[in-house]
Amino acid sequence: YTRTAFFELASNLVGRHAARSCAIVMADIDRFKAINDTLGHAAGDTTLAHAARLIAGAVRLSDIVGRYGGEEFCILLPDCTSRQAGELAARLVDEAARQKVRHRDGLCIEYTISAGYAAADIPATLDDPTELLSALLEQADQALYRAKNEGRNRAVAAPEQVILNPAVRPRPRVSEEALAAR
Repeated sequence: YTRTAFFELASNLVGRHAARSCAIVMADIDRFKAINDTLGHAAGDTTLAHAARLIAGAVRLSDIVGRYGGEEFCILLPDCTSRQAGELAARLVDEAARQKVRHRDGLCIEYTISAGYAAADIPATLDDPTELLSALLEQADQALYRAKNEGRNRAVAAPEQVILNPAVRPRPRVSEEALAAR
């Protein structure tokens, strides 16, 4: 999906409480700019399409995959633990490293990806699903940066528990009677 469609679908799924927990995996093609700069944008496009097919083929039907930007992909995994998200991220990293993308003129392109992932329970009182998604994305993105800084071609976990910013923590629901009594 596009970035916009990904966020609409993810917000809808989290907002409906269709899952009790979820995880996000962010995957990024390593040194993608070098592919574009040395082999041309057509080779970059071929590599990008190949990575997208690889990711789409690795997820469940209930998962939501979207292009986050440039050469970065975002995967929402409903009812998924951090361990399960890590297994998927590691599988993607391993599988990408084994790929040879055939480009025109017989050129074979090899690429790797790095991934960061985070998981959280979905609070029953969550008023705005974008708050949880933003927190998960931020943590998965930080884990992705760690993967890049630690040498690329690896999957890195965010801290075990994603905590919503206290400023955006879900508010308890207050009954009409309680509001009237104030």
